[in-house]
Amino acid sequence: MAGELPAALTGFWGTADSLNEGTASQGHLHLMADGVGALIGSTPAPQRIDGAPGDGRPAPRAVIGFPVLATFADAVLTVQPLALRPRDAEKARHAVFSCRYQADVPALECGMPNKSTLTLTRRADAVPADVAAQIEAMRAHLP
Repeated sequence: MAGELPAALTGFWGTADSLNEGTASQGHLHLMADGVGALIGSTPAPQRIDGAPGDGRPAPRAVIGFPVLATFADAVLTVQPLALRPRDAEKARHAVFSCRYQADVPALECGMPNKSTLTLTRRADAVPADVAAQIEAMRAHLP
């Protein structure tokens, strides 16, 4: 795998604390010290067609995640999705994105493959235990 990431870049980064927060789509990036991690995102909260308010509970959202490998060089964090199936390798090569680390916030300002910008702020120095367990289980399937 790749080399070690600086400690300031490992852990839990996100657009919000929860993938269900607010009404917008949310994203989380979890990075282990060796650069292996997971990118997880949720869709925006569904809105009722009739415009009536909901019942106050979080509405169900679609959530998807996939393994990533991050490297850091020349002040840029590069995040590469990892294809678990050979047929997905070409798509993964085209889904690479780069982030600039902003130490004062701390935040990652990421340029996404679709040309949008995603800002992830530091949520925790460590990857949550449940996500770390999933990353470790995933390692056996990595190329």
